[in-house]
Amino acid sequence: MFIQEYEDIAARLSSEGKPYWGFKDGEANCTMLKAYFNSKETGKASLDFNDTIWDTDIQPIAEAVRRFGISEFTISVRQTNLIDLLAAFQELGITVAGVVKVETNRQAPLGQEEHEVLDALLMKVQPA
Repeated sequence: MFIQEYEDIAARLSSEGKPYWGFKDGEANCTMLKAYFNSKETGKASLDFNDTIWDTDIQPIAEAVRRFGISEFTISVRQTNLIDLLAAFQELGITVAGVVKVETNRQAPLGQEEHEVLDALLMKVQPA
């Protein structure tokens, strides 16, 4: 997975001495951007949301995944309102397709794999 628009944002910010999350309002959704760079850091072929997804993120994420041609992604975050988030995604044509294993960007306990592996929800994006 490679999103040129996000890479351009990160390159510009890096040249300004700022982290990738220092982007301008309206330039990108913070949760989507963070998921992209976290997924890239662990070498994932697909997008994984392993940090908090806010209610206000649902619509921008749905728009972004469609704009970038992303047909599926995973959610490995453990948060209490996950059912509500899944219902909101479903209203926008993004549904749960099953459970898969994903490697996170968090270190695994000593003596195990390099990164922690978690169960995650596989989300399928229906065309708009």
